[in-house]
Amino acid sequence: MKHFPEQPVLARQRAEALLLTQEFAAAAALWRKAGPAGSPRTMAALVLCELLAGECHREIVPGDEALVSKELLKWYRRMIAVGAHTGANQLHGRMETARLIVPTFVGAWEAATARVRETMAVA
Repeated sequence: MKHFPEQPVLARQRAEALLLTQEFAAAAALWRKAGPAGSPRTMAALVLCELLAGECHREIVPGDEALVSKELLKWYRRMIAVGAHTGANQLHGRMETARLIVPTFVGAWEAATARVRETMAVA
């Protein structure tokens, strides 16, 4: 980044590293620069970072929401896989805000949470 600050590929890689190390405000700033904003993957990462930085006030075009939610679910799973549990727990506390932006993601998360609770109740 120091030597090639205008390279979008490097900016996206750095933004991803910041997201997965739970530096959400810094990651959001890079995702905004890295674009393209039309990419569901990039938009999902940006929404996730903004939600966790407490600064998400965006709206997703209804036709894009399901794709962005699908990508957001992938990011959420990656966070858990790399041990970014603090961020995942923060997101759990912001589901009502997330519901306004990515309701499909929240619905999938709620269904998965319900299945886990049912499994734990039986065990």
